[in-house]
Amino acid sequence: GINAEYGVLPNSAMDEGEEQYEDQPQAQQRRQIEMAAPTTINVIQAMEVCLEKMKLLNYEANFCRARNMKPLTRTYFAMPSSNPSEQLYTFTSLVHWLLTQLGAHFDAPEPHDNPNAVAGVILQQLRQAGLPSDFPPAKVKQGQGEAVLQILESVCDAVLEANHFSWARPAHKADEYDDEAEVDDEAELDGGIDDEAVVEEEEGLYMDGLASPGFGGGAESPGVDREILESAIPAAQWKMELERVAPQLKAIQSVDHKEWRAHLEQTKTLSDKMVSGVPKSREALSRLSGEVSDGLEEIQKSERRMNSNFEHLLSDFKNRSSETVESKQQYEQVLGVVSDLTNNLQSISEELDEVKNKMEDRGSSMTDTSPVITMKKSLTQVKQDSKLMDIRIGVAQHALLQARLAKHASANAKPIQGFAGLQKMGDGRRDSMDDEMYD
Repeated sequence: GINAEYGVLPNSAMDEGEEQYEDQPQAQQRRQIEMAAPTTINVIQAMEVCLEKMKLLNYEANFCRARNMKPLTRTYFAMPSSNPSEQLYTFTSLVHWLLTQLGAHFDAPEPHDNPNAVAGVILQQLRQAGLPSDFPPAKVKQGQGEAVLQILESVCDAVLEANHFSWARPAHKADEYDDEAEVDDEAELDGGIDDEAVVEEEEGLYMDGLASPGFGGGAESPGVDREILESAIPAAQWKMELERVAPQLKAIQSVDHKEWRAHLEQTKTLSDKMVSGVPKSREALSRLSGEVSDGLEEIQKSERRMNSNFEHLLSDFKNRSSETVESKQQYEQVLGVVSDLTNNLQSISEELDEVKNKMEDRGSSMTDTSPVITMKKSLTQVKQDSKLMDIRIGVAQHALLQARLAKHASANAKPIQGFAGLQKMGDGRRDSMDDEMYD
């Protein structure tokens, strides 16, 4: 198969320049160099050109019908498809069909093949055929795009050249119509058209079998099948006739799905397709099964070899794993003890903080001398107040004594004999005044 035969591209797959075309004809080398040049092309136009060249090779009968495929559209390889795998399979099958016409011999691609391997096979076969192969495999395995269209165009050109096909110059027939139509000056501008005359003219054209210029098999026109057919009927009449008969040309096929004959024919067709596809599918599946079994055997051998080589490491790993489990258990036990001790330390630290706060409060209360200072200030203030009070008392006593003396002097105006009598009278009065004041 392709996957088993071609796995990796050789290093020379991406070489550039004219060195890889040294031993080839000059025309082929020039074509390869032009195709290998990195240019940006219009993919829609390139796809149409490739499709026309493949039609020249009669690909619809030799390729599509043989493989039960539909003809390609004009944008099939120009744009991405909704089914990329089918698009890649169509491209690889088409390249395989073209390369086989150039004498290449390699296995036909299958839908389940690896895209990288298929791209490698295509590029290798192009290189062996002397065609441009300087394309990235990632672009080729996409199944669409500029690289795919360049490959198809180069292969189609090579097949046409191998079939000795050459493009001839187009032969243009001289125009027999007048440049200007004759004008009837006497015709009315708004004149009507006779419908009956038009109908008779159409019947004469289509029913009497009038021959157009360039069509006919008489002796006057030998070899007319090689000339361009040209009709003398105006395009407007063709359009009118087409609009008239178009509804009648529609083919309406009514198929009754309940008809047992239709089911029987469909069953036979599907059965034939299944029978024809069984050998290919069986061969592909057997090849795939062989590859899978070989891969499984290699994997089993590798597993046994790895087990034998790393057996001592495996035993060492088991011992280390058991030691790790024991160490984890010991660690968990020690961690529990550490957590208990941490809780005790936290409670003791809280009690110590409380005792320190109490000692600080008592020490601050014992060393505080502010009450004594306040008492001293208060005592000093009391002494000052007592002194002031004594002074006021003395002043009041003196004033009272003077008042009494003045009162007695005015009330008892008697003569006082001698200094001794006056002093005795004054002492008696002072004693009486003191007694009254303190009472």
